[in-house]
Amino acid sequence: MTSRPTPPSLRDIARHAGVSVNTVSRALTGKPDVNEATRARVQELAKELGYTGDTNDSASMNVWLHKQVMSKLAANGGKLPPEIKH
Repeated sequence: MTSRPTPPSLRDIARHAGVSVNTVSRALTGKPDVNEATRARVQELAKELGYTGDTNDSASMNVWLHKQVMSKLAANGGKLPPEIKH
């Protein structure tokens, strides 16, 4: 049985784009305070990396992000993994 690749997280997109996770979230949900060039770069990276979260609804994106964090917590015995810590 082969496992399916894990979809990229906002953190993955942020790392590739060289911006913060918050900027990625705001860019993908269409917030007006994101530079257009940054928004385009983030959206293109999200597409290239196979991001599957809903980019039109910040509430849905928050639910998706919560599920990602809970999954990482469960996989790490309930402790915050180093890649999530600031």
